[in-house]
Amino acid sequence: MTSVQNLIKRLFPHKIITHRLSDLHNQLLQQNIDKNDIFLSIEKENKSRQFCCLSIEELLRLFECCPTTERTLYESISINKPVRTYIDFEYLIDKNLNIQNHYIGPMCCLKVLYYFLNAPDDTINTVESYIENILKQFLVLEASTTEKISYHFINANPSILFESISSLGIFIKAIIRFLLLAIVQHKCAMFNMDIPIEQFNNASNLTIQLVPFIHTLRNHCRQCNTSIPYVSIADIAYLLVQNRGNEWTLAIDTNVYSNNQQFRLFNCVKYGKNNPLVPSTTFPFHYQLEYSSHNLLKKSLITYMEDDHIPKVYLNGDKFDINLSSISNRIATFSYNLININLINQHIKPLTFSKPSTNASKSHTPQNLIHLNKINHLNSSVKDIQLFLNFVENIVTSEPSYQGYVHTCVRGIYNKDLLFFNIAEHEKRGCLVPLHNVNDQIKSIFGISMSSGERLKKETRKQKREIIEKQNELIHLQKKLNQEQQEKEDAVIQATVRIQNPYPRSSSSSSSSVTTPFNFTLTIFVLIDESLRKCDHSSHPPVTLKTKKVLVQTKEGFVHLKMVW
Repeated sequence: MTSVQNLIKRLFPHKIITHRLSDLHNQLLQQNIDKNDIFLSIEKENKSRQFCCLSIEELLRLFECCPTTERTLYESISINKPVRTYIDFEYLIDKNLNIQNHYIGPMCCLKVLYYFLNAPDDTINTVESYIENILKQFLVLEASTTEKISYHFINANPSILFESISSLGIFIKAIIRFLLLAIVQHKCAMFNMDIPIEQFNNASNLTIQLVPFIHTLRNHCRQCNTSIPYVSIADIAYLLVQNRGNEWTLAIDTNVYSNNQQFRLFNCVKYGKNNPLVPSTTFPFHYQLEYSSHNLLKKSLITYMEDDHIPKVYLNGDKFDINLSSISNRIATFSYNLININLINQHIKPLTFSKPSTNASKSHTPQNLIHLNKINHLNSSVKDIQLFLNFVENIVTSEPSYQGYVHTCVRGIYNKDLLFFNIAEHEKRGCLVPLHNVNDQIKSIFGISMSSGERLKKETRKQKREIIEKQNELIHLQKKLNQEQQEKEDAVIQATVRIQNPYPRSSSSSSSSVTTPFNFTLTIFVLIDESLRKCDHSSHPPVTLKTKKVLVQTKEGFVHLKMVW
């Protein structure tokens, strides 16, 4: 028995340790276990596993008593428990020597996950703030060595959960298909290829088709943008790597979503290794805050949830829905409706929308479930439709007495910025009728009447006009002050006495000195009060300048005095 097993027996004598996970489940059926209890897998010397179940308090105590080098612990993820989103990202360095920057692939993966798991945020307008928000939500654990790049991405502060590990696995595979299609369908000066439509369903075939172009994509498609903020085609190409057999594959391991999957715990090691899974310094988690090891352990657990009121994504037939029954806040509900679930649904069953289910009964369905499978006539190629679709659906489904849904959507012919949604509903007898209460639905969501909204717009426009008028007045006043200042400076300059001496006195070398008379002109400008210029013409006569020359005799000669006033 290994040290960690001995320690568990010593700390918790009543705990059961089994050689098979099924045996542990069967024995625990007779006990009253908490839904947040963690199923652990213990790696042994011969790579086999043993299993036990601990509460979060017991697990924290075990970590305190067990040295890191002996923590060969994994979380066994049950198939029927809600899970956080997680990714196992890894590749061999010596098989991918052409990757000089090992930051690009992992960062691309994080940006993609954040995009699909959160509503759009218009306040984020720089890549720095976007990354900052990502690292507030995702805990990145690293066990990289000189031979291998290895990361675990865990949605530590999730906005949504998944009802099971299998639904999460399908979600991740749909994202991968979306990314590969983004590469294949983009065209630029360096990349332009056509792949038969039947090959779009298979990620392996898409990868094989892209192999000859991977280096070109990485080096020449950095300016080829995608719909995901701050993610280029070149970034996505870094997710394609070579494995130990020199075969091209994905750095994202899709095998970690199988039933009863075992995921290595935070600050634990593989048996015989000395590279524990620790927080990444390259991608620091929520760097403004300091987390204790206990808090990081809690946030890294895939099945442990301190908050059970987080919406859950689940599979409804062949489409994803979000269960919002635990959300009472309408604004929060509106935000969740903007999450890009529809975009993912297109890549579960490619290029199709399923028809409304004829077996669905509203009386057996929670009111806050988003029924994405009702959309059967939408043209998904219409730009921006995915952004506004959930918003419109939330309006027409917020009233319990209606079963409204979006029937069609078209873009405006003259004003391309307009999208027209044809909203309809099914009455109890099943016929299709227009839905006329959209304004009331909007009012109920935002808590404001349409007239109040118009009045608010008018007041805003009025305030804007007043601000502009005040700004213009200030500009005019400043110009006036500048002009007056300039005039005063000009007047001072004109008052300067300028003496011209065209005939300077010369000395004679003769013994008898004779004083030579000289003439020069002295011009004097007399400063006139500016107020006289500005007064009314009816009260004062216009001021004119007069000039008079006077010849003044001095001891040394004559001076012409020129007076101007």
